[in-house]
Amino acid sequence: MTQRVVITGASAGVGRAVAQPYGARGARLALLARGAAGLAAAERDCRRLGAAEVRTYQVDVADAGAVQRAADDVAHHYGGLDVWVNDAMVSVFAPAWEITAAEFRRVTEVNYLGTVHGTLAALRHMRAHSRGAIVQVGSALAYQGIPLQSAYCASKHAVQGFNDSLRAELLHDCPGVRLSMVQLPAEAGPRRLRQPADRRADRPGDLAGQPGPAGRRRAGPGRRGGVHRPGPPALGGTLGERAQAPRVRADARWAAAGGRRAGPPATLTARPGGRPGIFGRASVRTTRRGLATLSGEPVGRPRMSVMIEPVQLPSPWRDARLTVVVPTYNEAGNLPTLVERLLALPLPGLKVLVADDNSPDGTGEVADKLAIEHPDRVMVVHRPGKEGLGRAYVDGIGRALDDGAEYVAQMDADLSHPPEALPGMLGALLSTQAGVVIGSRYVPGGELDENWPLYRRALSGWANLYVHTLLRVRIRDLTAGFKIWRADALRDIGLQRVQSNGYSFQVEMHYLATKLGHTILEVPIRFEERREGASKMTTATKIESALMPFKLRTRHRNLDT
Repeated sequence: MTQRVVITGASAGVGRAVAQPYGARGARLALLARGAAGLAAAERDCRRLGAAEVRTYQVDVADAGAVQRAADDVAHHYGGLDVWVNDAMVSVFAPAWEITAAEFRRVTEVNYLGTVHGTLAALRHMRAHSRGAIVQVGSALAYQGIPLQSAYCASKHAVQGFNDSLRAELLHDCPGVRLSMVQLPAEAGPRRLRQPADRRADRPGDLAGQPGPAGRRRAGPGRRGGVHRPGPPALGGTLGERAQAPRVRADARWAAAGGRRAGPPATLTARPGGRPGIFGRASVRTTRRGLATLSGEPVGRPRMSVMIEPVQLPSPWRDARLTVVVPTYNEAGNLPTLVERLLALPLPGLKVLVADDNSPDGTGEVADKLAIEHPDRVMVVHRPGKEGLGRAYVDGIGRALDDGAEYVAQMDADLSHPPEALPGMLGALLSTQAGVVIGSRYVPGGELDENWPLYRRALSGWANLYVHTLLRVRIRDLTAGFKIWRADALRDIGLQRVQSNGYSFQVEMHYLATKLGHTILEVPIRFEERREGASKMTTATKIESALMPFKLRTRHRNLDT
């Protein structure tokens, strides 16, 4: 029997990730969310994967009547409900005394009451047939609160209590309706920057089992600036904390949560799965066992990409003039999807600049059409031929700076980099003194697609180790191609200094930034395998990349530090 599945918060993040494998199984889906653009994209994903039918409802789960009407409509058209997944959520990242009453109310209405509304709407139909499954997407923070997330943690505690009570009631009255709560982990997010080394004495102690601060290095001969990396998980070291004084415990948790944020208070759409913080990515695997928990049936594991909920930055941060430079060569199949996802981000100041190397597959023409459709937000640089990734970036970044960009992002066109991570990365840049924020695969929380070939994993790991050994640069993902630069940092580096043509362009830019003393921040992302087209990695680019560290040490040895 074809399953009839309702998912709230389905426009992005965990909700959208859950919808995709159900679509691949041919389910009849109903997707609920507030964002029309995200719903439309989720619907396209599910239809492409093979969903028997997809209905979308632009609904705020805080409105009980609207949720009930949507449930009734789905049950009417599909003849009932089999699975209901409650995923919609929001959060506020701030100390409790800075959160307004309206913000506490909103978080409670969406996270807790939204779950109640969805559950009751589902029960109205499931109890009548004595069967069905309801899944609450919860959080580890339902058991342990952390600093700066009081509203979110309280709402998840409330959901847990509601779920426990309801489960007992259903076991007594209607055991055919199954109820479960999936507690997703609170992992280290990129906002949790470890305390600078020169402030370590300010803290009365460190958690047992946690590494010491590894933040910005003290300035010294040849070493200005440094590297920020994510700190420990928000719940890490809990057992060790219990043996310490309450004040030490509070200080340690505050540091693990990232401390006081920079900038104005902000009401944020939190990352999927309840992972606390402002700047991270969602990591979701749909496994054979996990999907069986949601549906009650064992299923296969279709290939899927994980969508994250874009961070809603406060004004004026979201209005920053950000240009995303995308070099292309034979990416006609990927470019429209990438541009659509970029322009859907809550960043009205964002522009896309496509630097095409005269692609034989017509990517340049596709880019021109997109520029006609979005004349104020899409630009195209046509280059005479394939001269290498580095040259394409130099031309594209130079054009972006000339156009007045305050911040310039680099990303690939093959959809391996999640566009939805850009608002969070921009927020990380604006809230720190970093010259560049790198979307990193190799910091804690970073992840590689399970479908990435083993030889590519080995090559990437070896390349990073090789370059680390020769250049002694404290960056974990030296070959990363997903990042946001401050325009001032790019001007300080000087694009005329950059000589690399291929993928070694990334290494040279990172090396120059470090030599010139710019602070570098790495935040975790999930790196996806490309969907269409072929990798542009050739033997020539591998040889250039192998020789480049030696050239860099010679070429830039007299660069002022």
